[in-house]
Amino acid sequence: MKRLIPFLLPFFFIGTALAKTTGKVVDYIIETVNGIPILYSDVKRYQTENKVDEKIALEELTQKALLLSEAKKKRITIPETALNAALENLAKANGYKSVEEFKKAVEKAGIPFREIKRKIKEQLIIQRLIDIEVKRKLSISPVEIDRVCSKKSEPTREVYYVKTENTTIANRIFHLLEKGEAFENATKICTQEQECEKGFLGNVKKGSLLEKIDKAIWQAKIKEPVRIELNNSTYILYVTSEKYKNCDRKKIENRLLATKYKEALKEYLEKLKKTAIIEKFNL
Repeated sequence: MKRLIPFLLPFFFIGTALAKTTGKVVDYIIETVNGIPILYSDVKRYQTENKVDEKIALEELTQKALLLSEAKKKRITIPETALNAALENLAKANGYKSVEEFKKAVEKAGIPFREIKRKIKEQLIIQRLIDIEVKRKLSISPVEIDRVCSKKSEPTREVYYVKTENTTIANRIFHLLEKGEAFENATKICTQEQECEKGFLGNVKKGSLLEKIDKAIWQAKIKEPVRIELNNSTYILYVTSEKYKNCDRKKIENRLLATKYKEALKEYLEKLKKTAIIEKFNL
């Protein structure tokens, strides 16, 4: 039989009895989680397959039992089509052309295929629970991504401007922009006939303009107009966005989500543990 992919092995412990050379059965229930038993053999098998110590093995099996118990409480089920698709993917991932071919190889190796189906189903149920109770509640805001980007690259700001000596027009445009009017609409009254100039200033780097203008741009909040007086003219500056060069926003978003997911899952497990009935047994 071809070797099973390592990341799937933790789900395939069968919980068979261990025996000394004398033939005496030494397996026993080491813990129950809301009535779900965890065998000593389960722990030892998980420990061996995942190369962790006994304490971590028991802790992770306890977490699995907590999730399965909660999924059962919430009546979460997996359709047969989803289970079959998962088995097909598993067979292909292990190098087999079909589930039937995979089944024959597994059973030839002494592993009951029904146990594999059961473990895969449990895995899918747990994932469904986590999707509903943890993942759906996670989100990353543009501000969080910007915060990371700002530490990695130099920002630029997309800036539009109005320049005029007509105070009435300047006040009117500024008021419209403050109310949230789009720059194009707010500046329709800015024309050459009115001695008013408007346009796209550019993607501006810090320190690239006159000090007074530069300071106003970098102190401004996004989509909130600022005005300055310079050389007998009123300048209205309008920053529409802030961007970061060479900043992979999707990659950063995924990394932040992974961190939040880890923390949220830990909190969720702690919450389940507080209300769970966990009994430990000694041999």
